[in-house]
Amino acid sequence: MVAGEQTPAEAAIRERTIELLFSPNDLTNKDFENAFEFLVENRPLLESFGRTLLDVALRTTPDEANGWYKEGYERFKGNFSSRITKNLSCVYAGLKLIEKLCIFLKLNWIDVFPITFDECVDHLVYAVKEFLLDGGTHTKTVIEESFEVMARMKLKHDRDFVFDNDGRHMCVRFCEFYDDYTQYRVHHAILGEVLR
Repeated sequence: MVAGEQTPAEAAIRERTIELLFSPNDLTNKDFENAFEFLVENRPLLESFGRTLLDVALRTTPDEANGWYKEGYERFKGNFSSRITKNLSCVYAGLKLIEKLCIFLKLNWIDVFPITFDECVDHLVYAVKEFLLDGGTHTKTVIEESFEVMARMKLKHDRDFVFDNDGRHMCVRFCEFYDDYTQYRVHHAILGEVLR
């Protein structure tokens, strides 16, 4: 999990991350805003949570952790690429560790958190689709992203590209407008991988 201002550009790195929004600007619910401020002002509380979570992790067997991972994998498989499914399964195992902490302290998940365990997992899936995959179910390749930018550039037929083989192939004169392409990306603040 990475905290920062920008998402990494490379698809392989993006697929190995879970994007979390911790900006106070994203907090529209007053209760959530107050809880966020409380945590910011009480760093030792977060440190204690981390230490307690470590204690519970050390009491967790490899079989138990692997079972959580497999449970998550079964839940997510078929919806995303295997890399994203495996990544979500690891985060799911982490949520199960937090659930074990609740049980260890004789608490119910819903008594500790404002949403159910399943709702929390649903939010994970939503975050992956919306923030990582731009509303889709797979990571866009550099080729797909490049074509999206080209579509925005309003390239001209017979000048920048032509159709061949009865319209089944698109031939792009990329080297002829590459400088315009890179300049367009800069002027419109389009981040991400580019074709070299």
